[in-house]
Amino acid sequence: IESSQPAEQVGWIKFGNGVLVQWRHAPSNQDFEAPIAFKEFDVGFCTSNSNGIQYVGLVYNRETKKFRIYANTQDARWLYVLMIGRWK
Repeated sequence: IESSQPAEQVGWIKFGNGVLVQWRHAPSNQDFEAPIAFKEFDVGFCTSNSNGIQYVGLVYNRETKKFRIYANTQDARWLYVLMIGRWK
């Protein structure tokens, strides 16, 4: 481990081989950023403990380096996101 910030709501772990694992609590249907910008983004996962959400999709915009969670709700719901990529 190169460095880390293992907080509950927003955190990350940088590995010496360049892998960067990040997580955060993020709003649905709004843009948000990862705690640390990725050099290369590989894969992400999101989940919710809210009733009424039938599907979610995590999208990464390489130009703005922002994420968006699309969910089938008009309400502002918060979801948990895990993002994996490279920092070097």
